[in-house]
Amino acid sequence: SGLFTRPGETVSVQSSHNLSLNSTDRLGNPSSNIYLGDGKLDINTPSFKVTDIRGKTLFSVDKDAVSLTAHSLTISGEGGAVFEGSLQTPIVSADISSDLAMEAALKGVQVVTPAGVSIESRAGDILASSHHDINLITVEGSIKMESTNVLIPALPRSHRARKHHHHLEVGLDRIYQLCVCSSGDLYLGEADSVCETGTMC
Repeated sequence: SGLFTRPGETVSVQSSHNLSLNSTDRLGNPSSNIYLGDGKLDINTPSFKVTDIRGKTLFSVDKDAVSLTAHSLTISGEGGAVFEGSLQTPIVSADISSDLAMEAALKGVQVVTPAGVSIESRAGDILASSHHDINLITVEGSIKMESTNVLIPALPRSHRARKHHHHLEVGLDRIYQLCVCSSGDLYLGEADSVCETGTMC
């Protein structure tokens, strides 16, 4: 059975309290329900699917998963998106005029992939900031820094290097040697002397 109108006319259904649509299975048991009430719409069904005019699934929901097969998902709210479980996606990006932030209020953010992780900024900086340590760990490969300039401006200076720096004349270049402790700590030593392992390491 069906409900039809004359060509060019619309169907209008109005209720003073609510509107309910129910369906049953072959045994007469309730299978799905749509409830349209005062300020709310409830849909009770084992699965829910949205398709385009060609029948391609754009959005589907069941008890096991929520699937979005559209080209992109845009979240425009100021609060962003909150995920209590895991998120699996080939790309996470922000609008061209906005920043992208991934934040965990009380715990950590973990990015896991079997092939590799790429972080790229095509027009700006990449900033990694931490209250404690920032660890770069590789099991079998190397840690490479490819740049014409590598800056570590806050390295400590040894006692002799500080004394040498104090007596430098204004306008002269300040040149140091880079010293490495057995623990891996770095510090600056006087350019024409040996590293002070006793006082700095």
